[in-house]
Amino acid sequence: MIACKEICDFGSGYGGFLILAKEVADFVCGVELESEVTPVYERAKIPLYAKLEDTHKQFDVITSFHCLEHLAEPIEFLKTFKRHLKKGGKIILEVPNANDALLRIYKSEAFADFTYWSAHLYLFTPYTLEKLAKLAGLKVEFIKCVQRYPLSNHLYWLSHNKPAGHKVWGEFLDNELLKCAYEQTLASLGASDTLFALLSAE
Repeated sequence: MIACKEICDFGSGYGGFLILAKEVADFVCGVELESEVTPVYERAKIPLYAKLEDTHKQFDVITSFHCLEHLAEPIEFLKTFKRHLKKGGKIILEVPNANDALLRIYKSEAFADFTYWSAHLYLFTPYTLEKLAKLAGLKVEFIKCVQRYPLSNHLYWLSHNKPAGHKVWGEFLDNELLKCAYEQTLASLGASDTLFALLSAE
């Protein structure tokens, strides 16, 4: 999807995705407000902008990973994304899932306090993310439930009320078979921690 394409990552942070994408894409650039990341982009020779409009370009693919939930007007930003798409272009979004198992099933108060903080203005469900996309005039190709954190992380939240349990217990608890089974189970319930969406202009 990104090979030989022109890519813009919105909310690109320290450029980890773009540095990898640069190896296969024809052109990559980032949009990021935090000026402290500028030296990273200069070293990687990746253009960096404060606003998408500053690129004065249209792209084959616009990506945004865990950024939309921080924006006060997500519909307007999606409309801006749409204006900067080439014909046949795609938008890839990754956002937190409001139906995360730690919230909906396990009802972890500590995780709720951790999640519902001021920088997270929105959380999305597959339904609300689809509605948002349609209000922005975008077509939903798919929305998938994806689990980023393994069972060890959840057990640690439930027993210690703290994050990063996969770094403490993961070595002895998280084998590939268990990780896959847990992810598939949560995805089947719509209770994974992340939503991954592919959108296009209608």
